[in-house]
Amino acid sequence: MDVPHTIVARRLRTQTLIMRRLVIAFIVAIAIGASLFTFDAVRAIDASILASAGIISVVAGLAAQSVLSNMFAVSSSFSATHCAWTM
Repeated sequence: MDVPHTIVARRLRTQTLIMRRLVIAFIVAIAIGASLFTFDAVRAIDASILASAGIISVVAGLAAQSVLSNMFAVSSSFSATHCAWTM
């Protein structure tokens, strides 16, 4: 078993798991929001809920920025390395 291939495979698996968890969290948040807006009481305060969701998304985006930039940098270097291996 070649060690660089194992490292690349583990890195790719980790990136895939992170993206999968982010997508699942996004879908769950949308589903919860959609189900809450079916109630009249929640509709009355929808502006404050949307404002707080906007603030939370900005904070989450700032927190995930370094993780995502590292992930995209690694994936681009992986594709460049992979192209060099195939030539």
